[in-house]
Amino acid sequence: MNELSDLAAGLDWDIGYLTLTEERGEVVAALRELADWYEARKDQTDRLCLDCEQDTQEMREYYMVQDDLWKTVNPDVDGMLCVGCLETRLGRTLTPADFTEAPCNTEFPHSPRLQARLARAA
Repeated sequence: MNELSDLAAGLDWDIGYLTLTEERGEVVAALRELADWYEARKDQTDRLCLDCEQDTQEMREYYMVQDDLWKTVNPDVDGMLCVGCLETRLGRTLTPADFTEAPCNTEFPHSPRLQARLARAA
């Protein structure tokens, strides 16, 4: 017998209970790790592209298109799409007329792809 089994036998403990407790500890540790991962990502999830799940802020593809166009590609309204996924849903390339005058379209740094759609200088 190993030392843990000897100790358990000497204390009238069921070694199965100790094994189960150890497994529960591992499950609890895994759940804590998952919760930590979720907390770290929670603020990021509203920036993730609904289709490819890339972070639109990290991609520098934070923009605003006309309401009617957005409702066409995303009837649920909530969420983000990177330029590529929006264009895939739309079935065409975005043009400058598709964008609003929102500050995010004019004042923020953009990816080369979004700059090309906005037709603004880098």
